[in-house]
Amino acid sequence: MLTLILDTTLNGLTLALAKGDEIVARYTTAAPRSATTMHPHLVLLLEEVDAAASDISKVVLTVGPGSFTGIRLGIAVADALQLVRPDVEIVGTGTLGVMGLWGYGMMGKEITTWGNAFGGQVFVGRFGADGAPLGKVACMPLAEAEATLHDGDVLVAGMGIITNARVDVWVDVLPPEAILDAARLYPLPPLPLYIKDLGYRKVGEA
Repeated sequence: MLTLILDTTLNGLTLALAKGDEIVARYTTAAPRSATTMHPHLVLLLEEVDAAASDISKVVLTVGPGSFTGIRLGIAVADALQLVRPDVEIVGTGTLGVMGLWGYGMMGKEITTWGNAFGGQVFVGRFGADGAPLGKVACMPLAEAEATLHDGDVLVAGMGIITNARVDVWVDVLPPEAILDAARLYPLPPLPLYIKDLGYRKVGEA
């Protein structure tokens, strides 16, 4: 059976299929993703390993924080597969946690991760020397995030953030191996992790 690995929370797209811990097919692009572009690439990946959607028994996906539309897209794909096949297991993991594990794997140090929250804000996460989360992910103004950095901090940031801080690793797409590792170590329910106040108003509110 196959595991579908999915990230749509960044601007681009990560799609992969795994058997156990082995990635057997993958597609990543930094180009803007959408439902119409994702489906044909998933079909091609399944054809590459001579499989069908019914062979997917598990979905591992990032649940945010990140693009509001992207978060919903990824969860909708997982829910659709589970609707067709109710025994499909869905496991979420945090986007910044994936970035933190990936950065730790390259640097071997404590990692600060920034995700683009737009409107002059960033999502901020911090991860220890073992890759474990240090506290909760937060959303704050970019200037505040810059002020909390210390000399020697390793910074992993999502593309599109305009900052004067020294960024050690820029991220445009997430490697499926890191998504799989993060979901195994730090699983989350397959529910949207928005963090940012979306500023919605109910009908009748001023």
